[in-house]
Amino acid sequence: MNKLLLIGAGLGLLITVGLLSSGSGSMFPAAIPPVSAPISVPDDGAAEPKRNEQGERLLQSITLPDEENGAAAQIDLLLEQGATGEPLRWSLRKGEAVLAVLEQPDDGVYGAGASLETKDLDGDGRLEVLVYRYNTGTSGAVGLTAFQTGVVWKPIFAVDNPFDYAASDSPEDRFRVTPTGGFKAQLTDVQSGLTAMLPLDPKTYEGMDEQDLQKWLNHIGTWVDPMIEYTITDLDQDGKQEIVTKQPVIGFSHPDWIGFIEFTFGLGEDGVYEPVKEAFYDKDHELLKSMDL
Repeated sequence: MNKLLLIGAGLGLLITVGLLSSGSGSMFPAAIPPVSAPISVPDDGAAEPKRNEQGERLLQSITLPDEENGAAAQIDLLLEQGATGEPLRWSLRKGEAVLAVLEQPDDGVYGAGASLETKDLDGDGRLEVLVYRYNTGTSGAVGLTAFQTGVVWKPIFAVDNPFDYAASDSPEDRFRVTPTGGFKAQLTDVQSGLTAMLPLDPKTYEGMDEQDLQKWLNHIGTWVDPMIEYTITDLDQDGKQEIVTKQPVIGFSHPDWIGFIEFTFGLGEDGVYEPVKEAFYDKDHELLKSMDL
């Protein structure tokens, strides 16, 4: 189980929070995704990145009101790297005080790039801090952890490893794509039971060898990418933000997106985000089927 370390600023309090994975029996980790506007990824190839005395690399700094005295406080996002430059962990700090630490998942999902965003997610007038981490592969996977700020920083949304939600024909995977004949395939979430028919556009495959095309149409496999985007918006106009995640469903090749899976997360009574809706869309983002969770 991946770990998230929280340290109370100025209190010397250490809390270890275990983030649920999709294989734990829960449908989701205690977290959330998407971005309403593009976020620039810090340049991993910077010639002379800023580092502190411990050799940690400064990725970004933001300013927040200090909970203790109301003055502005600088919050730094720092990266600790291994001997060969591999990212090990990211920390949020106020001066020397460590507010939170995010560990690299065991399979080395993320490159060095990470960025911060601030939003008032729960409508209480106080900004939450969102940490985005980026995979450097072709999937464009993005992880997101949102922290409620204060004397102790609390995670209220966290996709620690976006690949936990991907699928690739493994019997343990959550999603299934099944050919139904012709230019159609059935998309199914075996956990929730949501299912929909994905239409395939014949024009997309014009010019392909007919034999190869028919072979693929008869044996379409499951290929669902990890979470790549987070949209944060107040869908029900109650003053609290929902988080909507997006995952492409892949067809013949990686650039061939034949549909999308979206999950909507809302704030629960405990102040932590939980999944409230699932939806399937076609390649043009027309809604196919949705259900409340």
